[in-house]
Amino acid sequence: MNGVQIRLGDLLQAIEKRWGMVLGLTLLGFVAGLVMLFVPYFRGTTMDYEVNCSFAVTSQSKSGSYLNGSDYMSSQDFYLAQDMVDSVSYVVKSDALLSDALQSAGIAGVDVDTIRSNLTLQQYNETQIIEMELKWYDDKDALKLVKAILSEAEKLLPKTLQVGQVAIINEPKVSYRVGGTLQSFLWLIMALAGAVIGVAVAALDLILRPTLLSLNDVDEVFGLETLGVVPDNPGLFKKSRRISVRITDKTSDIEQNYASAAYIIQNLLVNEKCRSLYVTSTVDNEGKTVTAANIAVQLAALEHTVLLVDLDTRNPSLGGLFLDKVDYAASLNALYRGDAVRGEAIHKLTGYLSLLPMVLEKYALLMDSSVLNLVEEIGRDYEYLIIDAPAVGLSSTPLLLNRITDGAIFVVRHDMAIMQDIVSAIDKLRKAGTDIFGCIVTRAEPQSSTVRRRKEQRRSDEGRIIPAMAAMQRGEKKKEEAEKKDEAVKKAESVKKEETVKETDTGVKADGLRENGGKTPDVMAPMPYEDEQPAPGRNRRKEKNRNGK
Repeated sequence: MNGVQIRLGDLLQAIEKRWGMVLGLTLLGFVAGLVMLFVPYFRGTTMDYEVNCSFAVTSQSKSGSYLNGSDYMSSQDFYLAQDMVDSVSYVVKSDALLSDALQSAGIAGVDVDTIRSNLTLQQYNETQIIEMELKWYDDKDALKLVKAILSEAEKLLPKTLQVGQVAIINEPKVSYRVGGTLQSFLWLIMALAGAVIGVAVAALDLILRPTLLSLNDVDEVFGLETLGVVPDNPGLFKKSRRISVRITDKTSDIEQNYASAAYIIQNLLVNEKCRSLYVTSTVDNEGKTVTAANIAVQLAALEHTVLLVDLDTRNPSLGGLFLDKVDYAASLNALYRGDAVRGEAIHKLTGYLSLLPMVLEKYALLMDSSVLNLVEEIGRDYEYLIIDAPAVGLSSTPLLLNRITDGAIFVVRHDMAIMQDIVSAIDKLRKAGTDIFGCIVTRAEPQSSTVRRRKEQRRSDEGRIIPAMAAMQRGEKKKEEAEKKDEAVKKAESVKKEETVKETDTGVKADGLRENGGKTPDVMAPMPYEDEQPAPGRNRRKEKNRNGK
């Protein structure tokens, strides 16, 4: 599936996410099993009763005499009776005998094959004794049927085998089969069936619609660095929630992850005069607006002047995170149309953080070059320009922002967007020439998942510190390159100064020779150092020589 692999851990997380559905189907199966257990109709469709009896096979003829013609059994008669057990069993299970037994018992709606499949005949310890067992739906019908089978066997055996009689040892006895059928465990079977169906639905959904479940996929599948992993917080991503412009709890996971992302961005753009970026995602409701706002707050906390701009024309909601109400007269819309000035449209939230919101209109603001140029021009007055852009999977606007920004931050909500859609969105940005600084994963874990929290805690260093160090190294590399460039410029200036000094020295020597009639003076004037100014008289001579006077 385009590089997306389904792991056992992903499947377990998918089942955990849909635990409500799995539990509901399990309870539904349990209730259905109980209903089927106690409803008489279903009770009549299971083999709840069994009849047991035993009889002996003898070698007597129709007249009752044995093979030797006497009324007493000989050893030959005994062994013959043993050998006849298989033949007797075959006759008892024959269609002729069972059909006669059905008619004799007066049972309707039952065929011969049903009786044969539930009738068991077994020889007892290699003797002429046969044990018979019949499993049946009803106790009365079962008893009548067994008696009819024994009665018909006494009639049919002498006719078919020409010899043989049936002598009953244990009379037929009916009993209820407690736990003998699946019906006793029907409630458990149905409950397990419901659970299996729930797990199968969760697995099928994961296979057909794989989402981001493992943080390792950010690097392995998307090819992006993880700038931050924001834990799930029910109140953080609400549309009605207000974001504080000042950091209140530096120890919380949310603040730390956004602070880490802000620090990485600071190092990536260390050499830029105006650092600009935009925040986008695959689809809506992944937390990109909240992420853009929090990164801006964190950069402002580092005492950088930040302008936060809302360019999500489809769903402008950035202003609602900071302001009670966003009016048209104090928005980007009014500023662009000339209905407001910068001081009216730009809201100064703190000494370092400013906001340029947008309002939703019937006809959305067309994102053309004039709007982008306006935003770029305003952004030059700030150290950082942070833009909340539309989702790249739903709009092409983010692709236009490459003209005025240095790069983008990609936001992915844990277990929401389909993996193929995320990969497609990232490819679209890369083909447009966007420098993606990294990925921020939002709502990464339910707070009730203790196991996942412990697992991710063990990988916290890999998820936060290592990307930060990589970004710092890139920032330091850029800084070193800038320092080398400055050194090269300084070196060039130093060489130029040395050449100027040499020219000055040559001029001084020429002046000295002319003043001495072409003779070399006994004592030459000392050469000035680079940071020393030549004597005033020498300067006058230089000017005189250059002017030809």
